[in-house]
Amino acid sequence: MEPTEKQTILIVEDEPSVAKLERMILEREGFSVEVLERGCDAIPRLEKGGISLMLLDNQLPDMKGSEIVKALGEQVRSLPIVMVTGQGDERLAVEMLKSGVADYLIKGADPRFVSTLTKTVHSTIERFALEAEKRRLQSQLAESAETFRRTFEAIPNASYLWERGSDGAVILVQANRAAGDLSGEKAGDIIGLNLEEFFNDEPVVINTIKEVMDTGEARREGRLIRLLGTEEERWFNIDYVKFKENGLLLIAADITQRKRAEEELQKAHSELEIRVEKRTAELSEANERLTGEIAERKQAEEKLRESEEKYRNLVERANDGIAIIQDRMLKYVNPRLAEINGYTVEEAIDTPFTDYIHPDELTRVEDRFQRQMNGEEVEQIYESALKHKDGRKIYVELNTGKATYAGSPADLVIVRDITKRKGLETQLRHAQKMESIGTLAAGIAHEINTPTQFVGDNIHFFQDAFGNIITLLNKYGELLEASKSGVETADLVREIEELAEQADLGYLYEEIPKAVNQSRDGVNRVADIVRAMKDFAHPGPAEKTPVNINKAIESTITVARNEWKYVAEMQTDLDPELPMVSCLPGDLNQVILNMIVNAAHAVVEKVGDGSVGKGTIT
Repeated sequence: MEPTEKQTILIVEDEPSVAKLERMILEREGFSVEVLERGCDAIPRLEKGGISLMLLDNQLPDMKGSEIVKALGEQVRSLPIVMVTGQGDERLAVEMLKSGVADYLIKGADPRFVSTLTKTVHSTIERFALEAEKRRLQSQLAESAETFRRTFEAIPNASYLWERGSDGAVILVQANRAAGDLSGEKAGDIIGLNLEEFFNDEPVVINTIKEVMDTGEARREGRLIRLLGTEEERWFNIDYVKFKENGLLLIAADITQRKRAEEELQKAHSELEIRVEKRTAELSEANERLTGEIAERKQAEEKLRESEEKYRNLVERANDGIAIIQDRMLKYVNPRLAEINGYTVEEAIDTPFTDYIHPDELTRVEDRFQRQMNGEEVEQIYESALKHKDGRKIYVELNTGKATYAGSPADLVIVRDITKRKGLETQLRHAQKMESIGTLAAGIAHEINTPTQFVGDNIHFFQDAFGNIITLLNKYGELLEASKSGVETADLVREIEELAEQADLGYLYEEIPKAVNQSRDGVNRVADIVRAMKDFAHPGPAEKTPVNINKAIESTITVARNEWKYVAEMQTDLDPELPMVSCLPGDLNQVILNMIVNAAHAVVEKVGDGSVGKGTIT
């Protein structure tokens, strides 16, 4: 049997004839062979590396083979050593096997020594190679399991893993932290519940789970469900996915609270304990172990594929976008994230993640990313904005964490589109503002009614005065015509004097200008109130915009005037040079209104209705 590549065998043997025979046999098998006669030379040579197997004579001139094995320590576990003993040393060889030596041979001129040496060397090298491959696969499986576990923990939706036993009962075998949070208990406290105990009031959900287990057809539905152990009901989007042969994965996305979904990855580890018996029996057992290790390696590979498939299904079907960032580059993007930002998965891979951050958020996100790279503690969940391919601003919630990708550290980011939620929040703020205006409506109506009433009274006064003046002017016209015609005017003059006395022209000369000024002031007052209401009620932009703080304060004081004018005097000290301030105008108006109303209420508690004295709001 030829080795697949040139391998080096180290022979430590003080008998030249035995060393020569072993060398001849191994070189004929295609091995490279090095020979040392003293044990003290063996250890430095092994430290240099490049040795595939060592044939070690137990009886050397300067030291025993057992002393060399002891000196090697843990290195024995990774270096195949075959002990070569003389007749009568088999008991000692067996002891060495227990200390980690791979095999032993009895040297001599027996022809069987030649075939036994060849088989022993080949089988020992192959067995150690398979063990190394098994350790590598186990390491990959552990890394995949850890990556899946981190991803699973980062997903916000509640996930449950159900398994049907041989008795037909469906039992909850795994639930994530979000599932425990949803029920108000630790996830471990609900493990072991059967399907009927968990969903005692949800027969449709129970039947759906069993049907999907039987048919294997995944389902999704929206349903109102009562939380376990409570009277609270919530709406969920539920995904039912068949899991393995007798299992089902249920993912419940809380569309009331926008909970996250997770899935648990089970990892299995198995070890093979090597026992050595007598030489002939041990060779046979070694072959059996090799067969078992090959089967175990296939099983490990199958588990690795299964783990990767579960991870892929979970990530590809997630309701939130998921990305893996390594060295500031996007290494993985799931379909949902591509849908959110408008780019295809292929377009996004191996591009800087900053290309997709909205310019308004770029500085903040890069600063946070740098602080996280420097090892500082930063908030894992925060709101930001992405730039859509068509230029639109997409509001998102980012959930960041650490992961391992391709054997190196990476950042795992879960992206949730909250654009619709932001719009609803804006509508809610406007509705709250309109509610405030509704609360102030009676006072505002009173404020408008007062100037409107005296403007109306003045108009009636103008109407009466104008009638008297018109009558008097008509008589003056008659007097003018009589004078032009030479007609006697004494009676007409007396009539004009009587009308002038009745009209009380002196009074009109004094009061009409006052009434005009009052009417103009009243109209201006109504205009100020209407303008202030317009400024206050305007929903304003969703983004921060430059705002005149002085004008905002004055408008809000005018709108809320009826709340404070009876109990307090309002004093303002506004800086006319105050520059425009970038903020949300609607929110600012609401805050100022709340402060004025709260201050007025506090004054009422001190001065009552203001009949005795008023307070001061500054």
